[in-house]
Amino acid sequence: TPPDGDADHLPAEHTRTGASWKALFRAPYVVALGVALRLTATLTDLVGAGRWDRVTRIRHGLALGGLAMAAAGAAGAAVVGPPVLRLVFGAEIDLTASQSAAVAAGTLLAVATLGLSLVQITTGHGARIPSGWLAAVVVGAVTLVLCPFDPLDDIVAAFLAAEVAAFALMARRHADHPV
Repeated sequence: TPPDGDADHLPAEHTRTGASWKALFRAPYVVALGVALRLTATLTDLVGAGRWDRVTRIRHGLALGGLAMAAAGAAGAAVVGPPVLRLVFGAEIDLTASQSAAVAAGTLLAVATLGLSLVQITTGHGARIPSGWLAAVVVGAVTLVLCPFDPLDDIVAAFLAAEVAAFALMARRHADHPV
């Protein structure tokens, strides 16, 4: 519960901290959106040429690479995330090592999920994407409601839970429906 006892409002320091981590950790996703255009063209060309072996390799690379990136990013963010946030946004920004790790992992899983979604779209399975994202939103919402932590910890946990669910569902759907 926030210090003022009002559970409906986050304290100002949580709002500033949340906005700061979103600004810093969402940068990889913004960069990935630019790369997504090139990946879409590549996948479309491969599908058109019937190069399903290459599409499958890209899909596997996105899934395994996403897991590896999330693990490495979480480890790195646990060490450098808090001091970098304070350096960039000021001393009042106080994200813990575990919060930084969770946000980094979630962000990098979101990048991989974007790639897996593009594989689904270019291989004609795009209709499955909205239900996967809706399920991930439900996972995030349930996590947010059930978390007994500090409000900022609840938000970080819900973000990570939603991104893990989205990644798992997109990766799983590929396993169920190979290209």
